[in-house]
Amino acid sequence: MVRSKRMRPVADIAENREREAAKRFGQSQNAVNEQKQRLEELLQYRLDYQQQFDQRAGSGMSVAMMQDFRRFINQLNDAIKHQQRQIEQYQRNCDLSRSEWLSKRTHSQAIDKVVGRYRKHEQRRESQREQHESDEFVTQSFSRPKGKG
Repeated sequence: MVRSKRMRPVADIAENREREAAKRFGQSQNAVNEQKQRLEELLQYRLDYQQQFDQRAGSGMSVAMMQDFRRFINQLNDAIKHQQRQIEQYQRNCDLSRSEWLSKRTHSQAIDKVVGRYRKHEQRRESQREQHESDEFVTQSFSRPKGKG
């Protein structure tokens, strides 16, 4: 069996590993985006709630109600900080999965390059073999004694 065919299973395994790493990277990108979307929702909710507070405070509200609003806004602020930390963690995981994917891709490309070189070498040898056979055929054709006709 020629070297390029012997290397093909190795290349296939490397390509599968690259595909799996790319899939994990894509999933981690989606997870980061979902976490960012949650943060946007929290920020919007806080903004809406702050606007409600400002409207009600302008028209008068009890101290207890004002304290409840403030307490809830503080809870939203804590949730926002927590969500920002979550995003940082998800982003670190995403960066790691991206590095893993790039590493697998580089490895797979290197193996494909080797297989390609083997294939070119084999094709050159096959072409040389065919040329040699053709030359041999021509040489034998001219060196045969010609029959009288």
